[in-house]
Amino acid sequence: MSRLLRTIRLLALATAVTLVAGGLIACASDDDAGASNPRPTSEEGEPTPTEPASRSSQADPADAFRSMSIPGDLTDGYFFGDPDAPLQLAVYEDFQCPFCLQFTLASEPEIVEKFVLEGKLRLEFRNLPILGQDSANAAFAAQCAADADAFWPLHKELFLAQYEAGQLTDEELNVGRFAKEELLRFARTAGLDAAAFETCLADPATYDAVLTQAREANQLGIRSTPSFFLNGQPLARYPAGPAEWSAFLENALAE
Repeated sequence: MSRLLRTIRLLALATAVTLVAGGLIACASDDDAGASNPRPTSEEGEPTPTEPASRSSQADPADAFRSMSIPGDLTDGYFFGDPDAPLQLAVYEDFQCPFCLQFTLASEPEIVEKFVLEGKLRLEFRNLPILGQDSANAAFAAQCAADADAFWPLHKELFLAQYEAGQLTDEELNVGRFAKEELLRFARTAGLDAAAFETCLADPATYDAVLTQAREANQLGIRSTPSFFLNGQPLARYPAGPAEWSAFLENALAE
């Protein structure tokens, strides 16, 4: 793939995602998605994720995510769970977004253990790379992994890389965490064939697939990542933390 064509496709992707919600799309907490309380800001006035307690005073917040079970017979591309589950939860995420990371570490393991593995819910990841080059790179890698039915192991590697780099409390964007060499390393760890993965990264079809997801988000009027759709309906405000997610999903099952 020529450098010119790659640049054109990246610009097309950037144009698509900035058009979402009239250019007002952002990585945002559940507070920003509909609550009255604003999220914390840094001294410079920039939004920052809610800081977890000191690691010295609690268990590592990534422990549950690291040990989260991903049975191969329950995954299919971007999907995880029984296709006939009564609940279908789609989540739009950016791998650089601290709030996506916060949801993934804190709440996703609970959702998987109590609902996905029990056949109550099917989880679907959808790419919405809004924060720049590293976001786009990670989305292309995710698409390649999904094509090889290895998305969920790679998903774990990408989010753990962000956590271990301190993205929860000290957000840095586009610093090369998802450069090609790093993505190849994560892909090998996730069990992907490195040569096939590298070929896929250069395939125009990979860029087109991610662009299609961004256009879909645009059409749905999505304004922030993470954004959630339960059984096709958007959540105006998503639950805060694993306990709230469990209660919310149990109520949805009861209904």
